[in-house]
Formats: sequence, structure tokens, C-alpha cells
Amino acid sequence: MGDQGRWFKLWVGWDADPDMANLSLENQARWCRFGTYLKQHGHRGHLKVVTPAKALQELFRVDSFNAVLAVLSAFPNCRVTDVTNSPVTLEVTWLNWHKYQGDYSGDRVREWRQQQRQSGNAIKKRGEETRRDSPLRSSSPDSVFFEKLRKNPAYKGIDIDRELSRMDGWLSTPAGTGRKKTKRFIVNWLNRIDVPLLAGKSQAQRLWDEAQREKESGP
Repeated sequence: MGDQGRWFKLWVGWDADPDMANLSLENQARWCRFGTYLKQHGHRGHLKVVTPAKALQELFRVDSFNAVLAVLSAFPNCRVTDVTNSPVTLEVTWLNWHKYQGDYSGDRVREWRQQQRQSGNAIKKRGEETRRDSPLRSSSPDSVFFEKLRKNPAYKGIDIDRELSRMDGWLSTPAGTGRKKTKRFIVNWLNRIDVPLLAGKSQAQRLWDEAQREKESGP
């Protein structure tokens, strides 16, 4: 499979190179066209050519396989070697390819994108874990929080467990979509509950009874 690169580097001083200056203008153009072809279809500066090599005939605008070989042989730093005789298969090697064309920006971009995806997945995973841990559960360490609520005098007379069940029911309705049973949600819910006056009277009655018993048992 070819490198399938998107860019062929052509240095600004390429035409001042003595070897390139020895080429005709036509072969200089063919050299440039072959460079882009090799970048797309070759592999790290290597390309197998099988007779009749119609693609290269069209690329070089010549009408025979021998003319293709003549053009390739004229390129500087381009080596043509025999591989098989039937069919005729040649290997074209562009020397110093890695030096001038081996800086694959596509590889760097793919590596960078892979790192970004991995980093993004890690951040997303941490976020999901945080969201999973944030809702309060009785089996979680936040069970201590529930015990503190039950002992808090501000919520005396409120059935904490019953209200927690009511919260679950409300969260399962469309009105509760997207809401979480967080500490703040629970406290706000409990703060909106009016403690029945009956609970206050019962407490007062108990205090009165205790005072009367102390009085009766006194000296």
C-alpha cells in the first residue's frame, strides 16, 4: 500500500541543483510529476513498475515502456533495478527520499488526533465517574450525611426516609429529568417541608409531663 501522502515537497532551490539543471525542461516537469506519483503510490521512496506501465506512460506523456525507463534513468538519485523478467518488473528507488520527503505531516496529524481522542476519552471518563459518584446513595460514604440529617434538630418531626423515597419518585417524573439527588438537592427539599404543629405540641406535652413527674418525686 502506498504512503498516500498529500504533499510533495519541492524546495525553492531545486532548479539550481547541478543535476537538475542538466535535465531538459520536459524531464524536469516529469521529475516533479513522478515525485507526486511516488508520494501517493510508492512506499518510502520505493515503487514497483510492471510492464507496460501505462500509468507512467501517461504521466510522462510517452508512448512506450522503454521510454518510461529512459526517463526514470535520467532522473538524478533515481535507481532502477530488475525484479523479475516475466512479466518485466522493476523497482524504482528514489535515493535520499526520507531526507527530503520523509517528514510525514500526515503521520504527525494522525498521532496528534489519536492523542487528543485518548485525552478526551480520559476526561470524559473522569467526568462520568464524577457524575456517578455525585448522587447520594445510602450504601456510599455519604450515608454518614443521612445520619447527620436524622439527628439534626432542624429536621425533627420529618420522616427523612419517607422524604428520600418521595425524592426518588419525583426524579423519575418528566419534571425531574436531568436532576440529581445531591446533598444540596436533599437539603433544599427538606427545607421546604413544613413541620406539622402536632409534632411541636407532642414535644411540649412530653416536656410538661416530665416536669410534673419531677415535681411529684421531689422532697
